[in-house]
Amino acid sequence: MSERPTVVFAVPRVFERFASRVNETLAKSRGKKRLFDFVVAAGGRAVRGEAGILDRVVLALLRGRVARPVLARLGGRMRFAVLGGAPLDPAIAWLFMGLGLPVLQGYGMTEASPVISVNRLEDNAPESVGRPLDNVEVKIAAGGELLARGASIMKGYWNLPEATAMTLDGEGWLHTGDLAEIRGGPPQDVELAILGDLVFEQGILIGEGRPFLTLVAVTQETDEKSLIQRANERLKGFPRYIRVRRVVATRDPWTVDNGLLTPTLKVKRERVQKKFGEEIERTYAAGALD
Repeated sequence: MSERPTVVFAVPRVFERFASRVNETLAKSRGKKRLFDFVVAAGGRAVRGEAGILDRVVLALLRGRVARPVLARLGGRMRFAVLGGAPLDPAIAWLFMGLGLPVLQGYGMTEASPVISVNRLEDNAPESVGRPLDNVEVKIAAGGELLARGASIMKGYWNLPEATAMTLDGEGWLHTGDLAEIRGGPPQDVELAILGDLVFEQGILIGEGRPFLTLVAVTQETDEKSLIQRANERLKGFPRYIRVRRVVATRDPWTVDNGLLTPTLKVKRERVQKKFGEEIERTYAAGALD
């Protein structure tokens, strides 16, 4: 590669073809392929905060050896890549992320200047197109169409009032024509906002694929309605759809020793969800508290 970029904006096809060439090369050696897959899997678990001792040893000893020649083909200095323009296969994203190169999927269109949403380095879910930009509001219309409005959304097509009327409604919503789903899994800064109230010692939000958001929290307070009110008081600056409707509370702290925190004190989200799985399911079965 003649250039050595630090950031790349591209369509997924560029990385899909590159990954295909890597896999074709590895297919010639079963041993190298197994080592490559082993390192990528360990790297993926590290990104998700789920790496065990073996994973950390593997990454410390082997990731540089495995990843360096691959990433060197991309210039060797790339810090992250932003992909858009077409759906990204999450497996492709996880391959590069496992090697230590963050891949961020985004979504947009020319009428939105052109970005509507994108994943962040600190909050990256490759299976999604991330959360909206700070100045963009989104919602789902009847039938599942994604609508967006904000300072970066166009005011209309030049000298095409009829086309403008078909795309922008009277409230300024851009009708993208694309079907979307706003999942309940909120960005990390929403959780941080809630934890700004010291009544919540630790906590995570549950909501992906669910009808509303539930807060699972370590707190000494027992009144659920009071906890909901306090959580939502911290969320006034966020879009209206980001509101807590139920709280699953526990007084027992999450620690490294009980397996709910990583050695770097990050919450093991999947472990927490599994531990409180029955309470979470009962909460959703009972419905939201307004």
